[in-house]
Amino acid sequence: MRSIILFSILVLTVNIPKAEAQVFGPDMEWIYCSIYFPLNPESCFIDQLQDVILEGDTMKAKYYGIDVLQFGKEVWVDSEKWYDFALKPDDSLTWQDFTVKIDSIETRLLFDENRVVQYCHSEELPFPIVLVEGLGALEYYIDETSLSTKSYFFDVNLAYTYVVDPKPVMKYIRIQQKLFGPFEDLECHSCELLVSTIEKPALSNHHKLEVIGDRIEISGFEQAALIQFFTTSGQLVKSMEIFDDSFEIDASSFPVGLYILRISKKSNGKTAILKFVKRE
Repeated sequence: MRSIILFSILVLTVNIPKAEAQVFGPDMEWIYCSIYFPLNPESCFIDQLQDVILEGDTMKAKYYGIDVLQFGKEVWVDSEKWYDFALKPDDSLTWQDFTVKIDSIETRLLFDENRVVQYCHSEELPFPIVLVEGLGALEYYIDETSLSTKSYFFDVNLAYTYVVDPKPVMKYIRIQQKLFGPFEDLECHSCELLVSTIEKPALSNHHKLEVIGDRIEISGFEQAALIQFFTTSGQLVKSMEIFDDSFEIDASSFPVGLYILRISKKSNGKTAILKFVKRE
């Protein structure tokens, strides 16, 4: 199973204007649960695009270190077109050795936005393929209820062609800072812990986080605050109070991985969320 990738720093904010669904928003988060083998603990992780640059209707990003280019209704990954929501019935997409033909199209209200849904098939695959604008590739399609209850993947290969056993299960999805879920019939304690640490909306976007080696610098404090460091499994690693406008912390003792920082203002309880990756 592919390892958790490095995530770029993301500051969550509120009051983002509503808009029609774009192919993929720059702040999309797919939250998955992985259960590897019996007796081994479950793992929860967040999948998202990294190093996002917006230029008009064009978005450049990275996904597992691979270039992503989105413009208009098209999404290209490593020079291969994974999505094109401007296509019509009988048009086709080609993913490596797989040809995917679009059978029908409709627009559905899903997760508060109108989204193009493409119902497809491939002669090389024995199951239906459903692609949904702004959500990704739906792994299982049984009937229309599947569109709001089953797992989505940005990676079309992970959804349909990679042999991964067991495959990650999407438990939550975050769209424009709003959390939807849980999905699928699978208990996932680590995902519940993770979501409990980040589901409060951020009420400030003034904090700046910079990672230099093992040193973390955070600035932008206007008043006393409580800083808490969580792992993606929800474990509290460190907690400290800050009274200055900036501070540094030595993260050399932190294990490699993704960390969630929750910043709570002591005067009013308002909360902001930051993320950082401890590298090897």
